[in-house]
Amino acid sequence: MHDASEWSEEKNLEWLRRWAVSTSDQAMIALSPAGHVLSWNPGGQAMHGYPGDEIVGRHISVPYADDDCQRGVPEHVLREAREHGRHEFEGWRRRKGGDLFWANVVTTAISRPDGRLDGFVEVVRDVSDKRQAHEAVIESERRFWLLVDGVTDYSIFMLSPEGHVTNGNQGARP
Repeated sequence: MHDASEWSEEKNLEWLRRWAVSTSDQAMIALSPAGHVLSWNPGGQAMHGYPGDEIVGRHISVPYADDDCQRGVPEHVLREAREHGRHEFEGWRRRKGGDLFWANVVTTAISRPDGRLDGFVEVVRDVSDKRQAHEAVIESERRFWLLVDGVTDYSIFMLSPEGHVTNGNQGARP
């Protein structure tokens, strides 16, 4: 176990580098102030499909969905992170082959003590499974209400916890 007094800035940077390189389930991307990729960890390659030598130097808009690029989302994300310190959103990302996946993206501005912007760090997680589960719940609820609303011989009501009618089917309507 290391004593905190032995922990130097150099050890801290080495520890952070090893952490980023060993993380394969999240993309950790270092960006220049203009939004160009400076480094790309193995998680970035696994998630997006671009080896580091194909993405480093390119603008961060490359893995954004075409619609988001046309609407200026990559620039908006960088501007928000620059102004507020960080920006988080969920949206579509593009893999090298063109397939899309749903991602949680956190972009953090990295500034010097004097306020000068050194760049950004973007952490991306593939949350496609979470989105699919959410969409399945919504679809199940939609189908349930189609079934309930189709019943016309019986009145079916939904009540609030206080006992107030909040919804009813066609059979409940005069």
